[in-house]
Amino acid sequence: MRAVNDGIEERLRQGERVMLFPEGTTTDGSGLLPFRAPVFRAAALANAPVWPFSIRYSCPGHDLATEIYYWGEMTLATHLLHLATLNSIRIDIHFAETAIQSEDARDLAAEAYNRVEELLQSSRVE
Repeated sequence: MRAVNDGIEERLRQGERVMLFPEGTTTDGSGLLPFRAPVFRAAALANAPVWPFSIRYSCPGHDLATEIYYWGEMTLATHLLHLATLNSIRIDIHFAETAIQSEDARDLAAEAYNRVEELLQSSRVE
């Protein structure tokens, strides 16, 4: 993991962009898991801006937890084959209005979590 973080830090210092999913695992989409601070280590060390964003999926007539999200005991190949049979999946991505920066990975994780939670609440479809 250290070599990966070092490589990401170097790329951030060079101005490249990196996208990471800070929950550290996949879920059934029923809630937001805590963000893992080590995921933010490279951004903290590089003092790089972090742009929190949320992703929300919808697919009328299909159960997101069992048919759209990849998690649990699902195998990737079977999951991808199933996704290929669907006519469409809507994906809404919402970015925070401003980036966050900190030299502390824990602070970045906490603030990014709060921002993503706000984005998910404001984009909730009833």
